[in-house]
Amino acid sequence: MASRYLTVVVERDPMEKIPVQIPAHEGPVLELVHGGGGSLQIVGEPIDVDTDFEPEAEYERLEAKYGKHPETKQSYVREAYGALSEGRFHKALKAAHKDAKAPKAPAPEVEADADQE
Repeated sequence: MASRYLTVVVERDPMEKIPVQIPAHEGPVLELVHGGGGSLQIVGEPIDVDTDFEPEAEYERLEAKYGKHPETKQSYVREAYGALSEGRFHKALKAAHKDAKAPKAPAPEVEADADQE
């Protein structure tokens, strides 16, 4: 199955801009972590790759990668999509990748801690 990846530039401060490739469904979580407000910018065109996501495993991967909000003590994934049992994450996963075409490139390696604050 093909999945859509985005190249996003995370601006931690004016001197530190980090380009990362993330699965499209990861965008809302990354936006919560970095607060939006122009600190994230999608650059270039989406890349379709040959990757399939198991919803439960992906939800857990994102929880481990981004952790919990310091004030609410809820995981950022749960804040973005609700509890896994609610089904919103499953729907978002399908919607984020529904337009992905036959892969033209190998799956990029996703770093587990590159986007954490």
